[in-house]
Amino acid sequence: MFSFRSTLSTRFILAAACLGMAVAPGVGHAVGDPAAKSDGDKVLRICASTQNAPFSRSDASGFEDKIMTVVADAMGLKPVFVWSNRPQIYAVQEQLDKNQCDVVMGVDSGDTRVLTTVPVYRAGYVFITRADHDAITGFDDPKLKTAGHIAMSLHSPAQPVMVKEKIYYNNVPYLYSLIGFHSPRNQYADVSPDKIVSEVASGNAGVGIAFEPEVARYVHESNVKLRVTPIEDNQTGSDGRAIPQRFDEAMGVRKDDAPLRDALNKAIDASRSKIDAILHEEGFVSYPLNS
Repeated sequence: MFSFRSTLSTRFILAAACLGMAVAPGVGHAVGDPAAKSDGDKVLRICASTQNAPFSRSDASGFEDKIMTVVADAMGLKPVFVWSNRPQIYAVQEQLDKNQCDVVMGVDSGDTRVLTTVPVYRAGYVFITRADHDAITGFDDPKLKTAGHIAMSLHSPAQPVMVKEKIYYNNVPYLYSLIGFHSPRNQYADVSPDKIVSEVASGNAGVGIAFEPEVARYVHESNVKLRVTPIEDNQTGSDGRAIPQRFDEAMGVRKDDAPLRDALNKAIDASRSKIDAILHEEGFVSYPLNS
């Protein structure tokens, strides 16, 4: 299964276009450098995007970069970040499948495009409000219907629930104003996590809805005190089908690379305490795995 983070909110609309590559100083090798995977090198080539903050940053300071570094260390390998200037949505097709790197972080457990590892962490979607405003307790909370603009990504698991509650379509013009009315039909376009937070902090939006790992850093850095309220994982759409709001995030490797998947599993399990410390530092709720 793909997550709303991996496919819909980031819309895996995959295009066969050339990648722009960049390498963070001192972190690893550029794509195409034979030294990046020579027989004598003990390296873990990690697919990464410079356009994926706060998960990944070009200086490898993203919290998932830190997790990958810890796991590589546990495997006795040097982490080599293979950077793309393209959004992370293209990582599997344009990097991993083309053998430019060997593992990608941040896919759903069970993502059918890849072999996935054991879950690394579990996180969910949240409501974001100003602390001086009332909290939103759920999609059926009457305050949500009178909150004004709702800042969120264009394709979030909130969308079908909001459609059911008849509060989505009136919000669409506002959402498209946040991306300059660019159409996502032929290009990647979405509302950035920091934009969601700043819209709520400024009062332009009464509520924000986001995957908590995407926004936790910006919530903590906000000059305006904000409140984060977890969305319960019992939502349904208009047809009664369950709409998950929490997801197990894993690593993915090529389907023919079971040995690497198995080695990553052992390293992840051996690194749990260090991974938990990284998640705690990032400041979002990490739910029990497979819950």
